[in-house]
Amino acid sequence: MTRYRCIQIRFIRRGANSPSSDDILKITKMGENTVRIFYTEKNEYDAFIDFMTINYTQLIAYIYRVIQLLTLDDDPFQSVQFFVPGYPTFLIGADKVKNHTGYILEMISSTLMNWPLIGFEQGPDTRTSTHELLPVGGPQETTDATNNGNGTEST
Repeated sequence: MTRYRCIQIRFIRRGANSPSSDDILKITKMGENTVRIFYTEKNEYDAFIDFMTINYTQLIAYIYRVIQLLTLDDDPFQSVQFFVPGYPTFLIGADKVKNHTGYILEMISSTLMNWPLIGFEQGPDTRTSTHELLPVGGPQETTDATNNGNGTEST
């Protein structure tokens, strides 16, 4: 069975003492062009969980609306942290998220189109490939006919 890591977006409240007070948006791949969204809203006493199953286009529209709503809030979150498979985790101030909407939506769209499988770290003795990585533009990487390493053909 194929397994995928979920996308998680954490909305961090101002003055919060613990990650347990963060609102969390979790996006799980269900199938081709189908995801399930779980939004967990926390308050001082309770947590409310809403979920829906939608397609990729609906997800992008939903994320766009969430980002827009962050800028309308009179008591805004302090920051937003993104955990997207295949990308580094990053934290951004809630007041800056709207300025980077395009980058965020492009990153999520990219993940939807090529969602990484769950993998495991492997030590140096368990390489998955026997191909050696070559630096781009290095003397080993050349397209010249005589392999003189300078990118030109010699006669």
